[in-house]
Amino acid sequence: MPHPRRLAFAALALPFALLLAFSARAQVSPEIVKDSLGEWLIATDDGAPGCRVTLLPEKVGALYAARPAADCAARDKRLGQVSAWSPEDGIRLLDAKKRVVLAFREDETTLMKTLPDEGPTSMLVRAKPGVDRAPHAPALFGTWVLRRPDGPPLCEVTLLDKPPPGGEESFALTVGTCDASVKRLRLASWRVEGFELMLSGTGDGSLALVPTAQGFEKAEREGGKPLVMVRKT
Repeated sequence: MPHPRRLAFAALALPFALLLAFSARAQVSPEIVKDSLGEWLIATDDGAPGCRVTLLPEKVGALYAARPAADCAARDKRLGQVSAWSPEDGIRLLDAKKRVVLAFREDETTLMKTLPDEGPTSMLVRAKPGVDRAPHAPALFGTWVLRRPDGPPLCEVTLLDKPPPGGEESFALTVGTCDASVKRLRLASWRVEGFELMLSGTGDGSLALVPTAQGFEKAEREGGKPLVMVRKT
């Protein structure tokens, strides 16, 4: 039979081991902190103007300092109170009393956003010059031009306010005369997906676009030659 003192030691050692394991899991690598630094845009999925916040490397106790832009308080009072951030379990923004203002986690596409049960969905993306909000379908209806940067038009695309044949989760689109590089996609529908505009074809063709100050540009993950989409004037 084990000695009582050994049993007591084992009983104490187990919680201590669990605490060490928890602490190890809670450790965040310096690379993650470094990659998170800089200016971000917080934008809701309703197309409202967003708020920029800068994540800083300076420590505030166990947290890191954060600085919201001057206009954040006018757009969202809570965001104007952000003073710190934490890389624990995604990115959390906290106020001076260490209360969580917003907590962002990666979804299956690696987009950082709030959970559905936390009110309107907010997204956290790297800030870009001239981009102050997320794409919103009602603001995108109309005719656009696809072209290479500073190049001639390749295709006219009209984003319609009605579903495509046989589909209810997206909108229809029509195309004009198109260059072969775009025509092969057989574009027929579009939708906003997170912080991207997705153009989809009747086959496997698709095109992911991200917002710019002038309109949209092809998402980096698409590869190939650069492509932009701007309003037809």
